[in-house]
Amino acid sequence: MSAGLSFKELERFYSLLDSTHSFPCEYLFKCIIPLSQKESLEVLLSSLTLNFRESSQGRYLSCTATILAQNAKEILDVYVLAMDIPGAVLL
Repeated sequence: MSAGLSFKELERFYSLLDSTHSFPCEYLFKCIIPLSQKESLEVLLSSLTLNFRESSQGRYLSCTATILAQNAKEILDVYVLAMDIPGAVLL
């Protein structure tokens, strides 16, 4: 998933989440960000416990967080926030 998704793409992702998960549930959020964006992601997703792992060359971080979601919108909200991180690859 990349930044700049259209409303139609977000709606499709919401529908997919809603149809493939039984809420409430735990959802594993994952993304890859440039090392320089770690603080920005921590600020944007301060309500989550983020776990980081540095890439072998030290230029990127993989990030995971378990979201206890009551519905698909709560998951989608995390992705929408993370889309603001330059260079983020949302998985």
